[in-house]
Amino acid sequence: MTSKNLPAQAKDKGSLTKSSEVKPWVAEEKASLAVVIGRVFDLQKQFGKSTGQIENIVAGFCWALGVYPVERVIWGFGQYILQSSDMPTPSDIVKIIDPKPLAWKPDKSYYISLKQIHKEQGPYGLGLDEIEYIQRYEEHMRMELRESR
Repeated sequence: MTSKNLPAQAKDKGSLTKSSEVKPWVAEEKASLAVVIGRVFDLQKQFGKSTGQIENIVAGFCWALGVYPVERVIWGFGQYILQSSDMPTPSDIVKIIDPKPLAWKPDKSYYISLKQIHKEQGPYGLGLDEIEYIQRYEEHMRMELRESR
Protein backbone atom coordinates (compact mmCIF):
# COMPACT_ATOMS: atom_id res chain seq x y z
CA MET A 1 0.00 0.00 0.00
CA THR A 2 1.53 3.28 -1.02
CA SER A 3 1.06 6.42 0.99
CA LYS A 4 -0.37 8.23 -2.03
CA ASN A 5 -3.43 5.93 -1.89
CA LEU A 6 -4.20 6.76 1.73
CA PRO A 7 -5.38 9.94 3.37
CA ALA A 8 -2.51 11.91 4.88
CA GLN A 9 -3.80 11.21 8.39
CA ALA A 10 -3.35 7.45 7.97
CA LYS A 11 0.37 7.91 8.57
CA ASP A 12 -0.22 9.57 11.97
CA LYS A 13 -1.39 6.61 14.03
CA GLY A 14 -0.73 8.24 17.39
CA SER A 15 -3.37 10.94 17.20
CA LEU A 16 -6.25 8.70 16.15
CA THR A 17 -8.48 7.22 18.84
CA LYS A 18 -12.09 6.27 19.33
CA SER A 19 -14.09 9.40 19.93
CA SER A 20 -17.64 10.64 20.06
CA GLU A 21 -16.43 13.34 17.65
CA VAL A 22 -15.75 10.83 14.86
CA LYS A 23 -17.98 11.63 11.90
CA PRO A 24 -19.62 8.87 9.84
CA TRP A 25 -17.35 7.61 7.10
CA VAL A 26 -17.84 9.24 3.72
CA ALA A 27 -17.84 7.29 0.44
CA GLU A 28 -14.16 8.05 -0.21
CA GLU A 29 -13.16 6.63 3.19
CA LYS A 30 -15.24 3.51 2.63
CA ALA A 31 -13.60 3.12 -0.77
CA SER A 32 -10.15 3.40 0.84
CA LEU A 33 -11.08 0.67 3.31
CA ALA A 34 -12.44 -1.49 0.46
CA VAL A 35 -9.09 -1.19 -1.34
CA VAL A 36 -7.26 -2.21 1.83
CA ILE A 37 -9.55 -5.17 2.45
CA GLY A 38 -9.13 -6.30 -1.16
CA ARG A 39 -5.36 -6.13 -0.81
CA VAL A 40 -5.46 -8.00 2.50
CA PHE A 41 -7.51 -10.75 0.86
CA ASP A 42 -4.85 -11.04 -1.84
CA LEU A 43 -1.96 -10.94 0.63
CA GLN A 44 -3.52 -13.43 3.01
CA LYS A 45 -4.27 -15.93 0.21
CA GLN A 46 -8.03 -15.48 0.46
CA PHE A 47 -8.53 -15.75 -3.29
CA GLY A 48 -11.86 -16.56 -4.92
CA LYS A 49 -14.09 -14.09 -3.13
CA SER A 50 -16.86 -12.73 -5.30
CA THR A 51 -17.56 -9.02 -5.61
CA GLY A 52 -20.71 -9.49 -3.54
CA GLN A 53 -18.81 -11.19 -0.74
CA ILE A 54 -16.18 -8.47 -0.60
CA GLU A 55 -18.87 -5.76 -0.63
CA ASN A 56 -20.61 -7.54 2.26
CA ILE A 57 -17.34 -7.84 4.19
CA VAL A 58 -16.52 -4.15 3.61
CA ALA A 59 -20.03 -3.19 4.75
CA GLY A 60 -19.60 -5.33 7.85
CA PHE A 61 -16.29 -3.71 8.75
CA CYS A 62 -17.80 -0.25 8.17
CA TRP A 63 -20.73 -1.13 10.42
CA ALA A 64 -18.62 -2.68 13.18
CA LEU A 65 -15.77 -0.17 13.18
CA GLY A 66 -17.55 3.04 12.19
CA VAL A 67 -16.93 4.57 15.64
CA TYR A 68 -13.20 4.74 14.84
CA PRO A 69 -11.56 7.00 12.26
CA VAL A 70 -11.09 5.07 9.02
CA GLU A 71 -7.38 5.95 9.03
CA ARG A 72 -7.00 4.17 12.36
CA VAL A 73 -8.81 1.10 11.03
CA ILE A 74 -6.57 1.02 7.95
CA TRP A 75 -3.52 1.30 10.20
CA GLY A 76 -4.89 -1.62 12.26
CA PHE A 77 -5.14 -3.78 9.13
CA GLY A 78 -1.49 -3.01 8.36
CA GLN A 79 -0.41 -3.99 11.86
CA TYR A 80 -2.49 -7.18 11.80
CA ILE A 81 -1.06 -8.54 8.55
CA LEU A 82 2.47 -8.07 9.85
CA GLN A 83 1.75 -10.60 12.61
CA SER A 84 -0.88 -12.97 11.17
CA SER A 85 -1.42 -14.91 7.99
CA ASP A 86 -5.21 -14.97 8.10
CA MET A 87 -7.94 -12.39 7.48
CA PRO A 88 -8.69 -10.23 10.53
CA THR A 89 -12.12 -9.84 12.05
CA PRO A 90 -13.40 -6.48 13.31
CA SER A 91 -12.58 -7.56 16.88
CA ASP A 92 -8.99 -8.30 15.84
CA ILE A 93 -8.69 -4.74 14.52
CA VAL A 94 -10.23 -3.28 17.71
CA LYS A 95 -7.69 -5.14 19.84
CA ILE A 96 -4.95 -3.36 17.88
CA ILE A 97 -6.40 0.13 17.57
CA ASP A 98 -8.12 0.35 20.97
CA PRO A 99 -6.35 -2.08 23.32
CA LYS A 100 -7.69 -2.50 26.81
CA PRO A 101 -5.22 -1.87 29.61
CA LEU A 102 -4.10 -4.94 31.50
CA ALA A 103 -5.77 -5.49 34.83
CA TRP A 104 -3.65 -4.59 37.82
CA LYS A 105 -2.18 -7.63 39.57
CA PRO A 106 -0.33 -7.46 42.85
CA ASP A 107 3.25 -8.71 42.74
CA LYS A 108 4.46 -9.67 46.20
CA SER A 109 8.15 -9.95 45.26
CA TYR A 110 8.10 -6.49 43.64
CA TYR A 111 6.36 -5.07 46.71
CA ILE A 112 8.96 -6.64 49.04
CA SER A 113 11.85 -5.27 46.95
CA LEU A 114 10.32 -1.77 47.00
CA LYS A 115 9.84 -1.96 50.76
CA GLN A 116 13.48 -3.04 51.15
CA ILE A 117 14.70 -0.09 49.05
CA HIS A 118 12.52 2.25 51.10
CA LYS A 119 13.91 0.81 54.33
CA GLU A 120 17.54 1.14 53.16
CA GLN A 121 17.39 4.46 51.31
CA GLY A 122 14.53 6.26 52.96
CA PRO A 123 11.69 8.14 51.26
CA TYR A 124 13.93 9.51 48.50
CA GLY A 125 15.02 6.08 47.29
CA LEU A 126 11.74 5.50 45.44
CA GLY A 127 9.90 7.35 42.71
CA LEU A 128 6.31 8.48 43.05
CA ASP A 129 5.03 5.58 40.96
CA GLU A 130 6.84 3.11 43.21
CA ILE A 131 5.41 4.71 46.35
CA GLU A 132 1.99 4.57 44.72
CA TYR A 133 2.52 0.87 43.97
CA ILE A 134 3.30 0.18 47.64
CA GLN A 135 0.16 2.03 48.71
CA ARG A 136 -1.97 0.25 46.13
CA TYR A 137 -0.57 -3.14 47.09
CA GLU A 138 -1.21 -2.53 50.79
CA GLU A 139 -4.76 -1.32 50.08
CA HIS A 140 -5.37 -4.38 47.92
CA MET A 141 -4.17 -6.67 50.71
CA ARG A 142 -6.39 -4.90 53.26
CA MET A 143 -9.42 -5.34 50.98
CA GLU A 144 -8.57 -9.01 50.41
CA LEU A 145 -8.28 -9.55 54.18
CA ARG A 146 -11.69 -7.89 54.78
CA GLU A 147 -13.32 -10.03 52.09
CA SER A 148 -11.92 -13.24 53.54
CA ARG A 149 -13.53 -12.65 56.94
